[in-house]
Amino acid sequence: MTFFEPFSTQMSHLDDCYRKLTVPVKKLPANFSLALTKTIICPNPRAYIALTGSEVIRFLQGQVTCDMSELIHQSVVKGAHCSPSGGVIFTFTAHSLKNGVIVLEINPSIVNIAIESLQKYSKFFKLDIYDVSDKFSNFLIAGPEIKSVLNTLFVLVPTKKGDRFENDIGWLSCIEEGQYALTCSRDLDFSRLYSLTGLTYVDENFANLLTLRTGLAEVTAATSGRFIPQMLNLDSQGYISFKKGCYTGQEVIARTHYRGSVKRRMKALHCSLQSLPEPGSKISSSCNKLLGQVTGAAWIGRNEVEMLAVIPIKQEEFDNLKIADETLFDTYGIPIKY
Repeated sequence: MTFFEPFSTQMSHLDDCYRKLTVPVKKLPANFSLALTKTIICPNPRAYIALTGSEVIRFLQGQVTCDMSELIHQSVVKGAHCSPSGGVIFTFTAHSLKNGVIVLEINPSIVNIAIESLQKYSKFFKLDIYDVSDKFSNFLIAGPEIKSVLNTLFVLVPTKKGDRFENDIGWLSCIEEGQYALTCSRDLDFSRLYSLTGLTYVDENFANLLTLRTGLAEVTAATSGRFIPQMLNLDSQGYISFKKGCYTGQEVIARTHYRGSVKRRMKALHCSLQSLPEPGSKISSSCNKLLGQVTGAAWIGRNEVEMLAVIPIKQEEFDNLKIADETLFDTYGIPIKY
């Protein structure tokens, strides 16, 4: 199956693309503050599911929270696939490629769960579902000189959040102002990236942090099914259409929306920790009362962490919170910009 045309040169996998580039990769914590003042590029591990066939849109329309018919007018739609009880099984970005293939971009940890869940509902539709993660590499590029850098690769650089442009290199998506995701074939000659001037190469923790700072916590294998979309603030990020027809989990999601009954939502926190918490880690009070769960975390400096966590909406005091046996110090809330 061909996804980009043309792609001819031999190349590397995402895991070793930096080694093949032989560029110095800066890592946290020492270089974080410095890197933010530069235009950076970092690997962004992703997984991809391709859906092909005459009934793909009709099938997905009955399974996901977003309006898949919007792909007729635009090339990117964000959504979630949920259980009948409304729990988010996985979140995704749907891409409509020039060759008609629909590709769902998801967190790598959840690809098998996602395919199994979709296949459970796809038996009566004319479509095929494939894991095509080995065909793509993804990078985040961000910084003050980003547009001049990207203009050397793309004639057009999207400027509106959510817009995407595709050429023979791959597709370029605007995450937000000053931040882009570049998805390209693993058959690409990565020396084209190495030839770009003005880029600082950093490790994937930067990708985790940049994503967290947009207010997005992807569902992982550890958090699949644990939260309804509103708990993850997906209703504030364009992941849910309340105008489309029925889909799996809609009754619970719509009832929560119209009655405003959600008691826990995702908040951003800064704290001091010795170890980085994994998604799904439980947050408790000083008296061991369970308060919530971590949905994503990233280092921002030595023993400094920013995280997203689903906790009670009324929770405003963050002193002496604990994750496992470790107490969070210097903890405070961070505004999320939606």
